[in-house]
Amino acid sequence: MNDDSSEDGSEEFGPARYPDTDVDEADTGDVLNSVIDRNHAKLEFQTLDKLPNRDGSIEVVNEDGVPVGLLLIQVKKLNDSDLDPPKFQCPRKYFEYSRVISSPFLLIGVDTVNEVAYWKHFSPEWVDALDLGSKQSKVVHFPEENILDGSSTQYVSDWKEISEDNKRRIRNYDEFERLKEIATPALGESRPEFETIHRFLDEYNGYIDGKFSIIRERLYPGLWKFGFANLDYSDDSVKYGLYPIKQTENDVQIKDLEFPEKGSLFEKYDLSLVSRREHDNFVYNLEENALRHIESVTEDIISKHVLRHTNSEFICREIVFAFVDELYRMLDLDERESYTLEELEYSFDTYLHVWIDTALDWVDEDIDIAGSLIRNQFPSDLLMRISLEDRPRIHEEVESRLDSDESLGFKYRYRAYDMSERVFEEALDALRRRGVETVERPYPIEDLDMDDHDYIWSEYSSEAFEDYVKAYMRNLVEAYRKVSAASFPDMEGVFDDFQGVTDIVVELDAEGRPEEVGPVYYQYWLRDMSGGESEDVSLHFCRKDPDDGFVIDFNDQSSFVNFEGEKYEKMIFRESSLSELLREPPVMSEVYSRIMSDLDEEYFDDV
Repeated sequence: MNDDSSEDGSEEFGPARYPDTDVDEADTGDVLNSVIDRNHAKLEFQTLDKLPNRDGSIEVVNEDGVPVGLLLIQVKKLNDSDLDPPKFQCPRKYFEYSRVISSPFLLIGVDTVNEVAYWKHFSPEWVDALDLGSKQSKVVHFPEENILDGSSTQYVSDWKEISEDNKRRIRNYDEFERLKEIATPALGESRPEFETIHRFLDEYNGYIDGKFSIIRERLYPGLWKFGFANLDYSDDSVKYGLYPIKQTENDVQIKDLEFPEKGSLFEKYDLSLVSRREHDNFVYNLEENALRHIESVTEDIISKHVLRHTNSEFICREIVFAFVDELYRMLDLDERESYTLEELEYSFDTYLHVWIDTALDWVDEDIDIAGSLIRNQFPSDLLMRISLEDRPRIHEEVESRLDSDESLGFKYRYRAYDMSERVFEEALDALRRRGVETVERPYPIEDLDMDDHDYIWSEYSSEAFEDYVKAYMRNLVEAYRKVSAASFPDMEGVFDDFQGVTDIVVELDAEGRPEEVGPVYYQYWLRDMSGGESEDVSLHFCRKDPDDGFVIDFNDQSSFVNFEGEKYEKMIFRESSLSELLREPPVMSEVYSRIMSDLDEEYFDDV
């Protein structure tokens, strides 16, 4: 008997009643509609006719009412017991849903008691870091600054930034959209090359579904499979492009390209992942051709510094200070040993954008921002066009604009070394999730009061040089193992650079090389012969005695050495210099280099 029975047990007939949650959902909708400014965000929200994984969407618009981003939302009423601090026991299905869609996904928790709401962005990095395992739900804590109360409009800038970041994530799709527009689906046809093409796609997509899934995660979120755009398939050659098919699309995997000037097609449409191979080479080397494409995209990930490295706190600190040291003159920050997370967020999310906007008005010539970004020189090259006398005046104007509560949101992109703002934002977000409040500088700061400034390493004392090398060596092995395991979890045994190494002796020589080379240090990789298995690598530091030879002689014929009373097997000897560590984030750079080298050796060297 159902809940609509009468007291005497007789059946009640009539229309079905509304669900018990109807009143709660109506209250939730009323609060949400009252706290979102519709001049900046267009809310589409349905309380009764809901899709299984979302309740609607929010379209963010600019001052002219033009849409600049779309976010999908799931709205939940918060229990009265979960208001201070605001939190929600979130079913696993919403985390999984956020992984497969290409649009940003927000969970919005509504406090109907105080008539406010809170929001949380389910970013791919945040969801991946949760490590859900077999859990079917997870408590989501809403940041209290992410409040929707009808007065603060900070959320508008935040949502614009999320939308812009998402556009950057899926920009790899954009170039392919042009290809798909001019391609004709090869439907209803039977051609002998289709079997070969399907086998090639199986090889290529198999790598992306398996060992190289990071390609999907970092470059093509929401990807289902890659399709094959056929420009020319003949006995002499095969010319083709590869295009991504999203999970939300119903598209075919083989298309024909028709174009009057086939030879210039790929140049005209600026397509990537393009290959020309002799016919027989393509047909009989499908795996090799698939790997060649995988290699190209993997190199793109390496060059953009977007492996999954945020599980290394040290690398995150390296990244943050690389950006600070490159851009601090535009942030009105002084060089210090540490910064609070709060001042870093304000400097990069607010101050920098107003500074760039102001500085652009001070220069007489137009700045090619797009070209400058490609060269990894923006906004540093903008600073170079401004005289030393004008720089304080620009900061005064910036302060004036900020005093009037002016905020541009995330208006400008920026670079440090060859890293994009995405790399910086992800590093800062990872530190925030770890509960870090103050970010400590990972390496000694240069001493500009040193007498000799002929070389960059001249700005470091012998003690600073030693501290620099120690910080680098103490974090290298752990970072390498963490980043390789997180980025390529299905490649056990591939990343074994330190396999069998139990001890590394580091001999520091601050004075032993000409000034154009700078201070050097020597690494002696050893394996303890006393037995026992351990994943840990012990580090030993010592200063080189100028009157003695190397602390361990790798030139003698013996494979073994006694060091500090223990017997070791000699494995590797390396000589390095401080100048090599000063080029870019050194641990990150070395980790990326080692990972690419490992992949080359395992997969790409023979293709």
